[in-house]
Amino acid sequence: MRIGEALSLDYKKDIDLANKTITISKTITKDEDGKDCIGLDTKTPTGRRTIHLSDIALKYLNECLSHVKKISSIYYSTT
Repeated sequence: MRIGEALSLDYKKDIDLANKTITISKTITKDEDGKDCIGLDTKTPTGRRTIHLSDIALKYLNECLSHVKKISSIYYSTT
């Protein structure tokens, strides 16, 4: 996976923990002003793909996502 693809992942849509896959469907690109933004697609049609995760990768990804979810719940809590 390229860095631009990794940075554009939506953990709710692109990561399927049950099936141990990550779907690559977009990448970081430049807008008309030369600023980085998340594109609507990959740079080439063959860039759209599904990556199967090893058990070790899945373990670490789960760890990372638990931190993301914890931070999100703190940030978006209404207390």
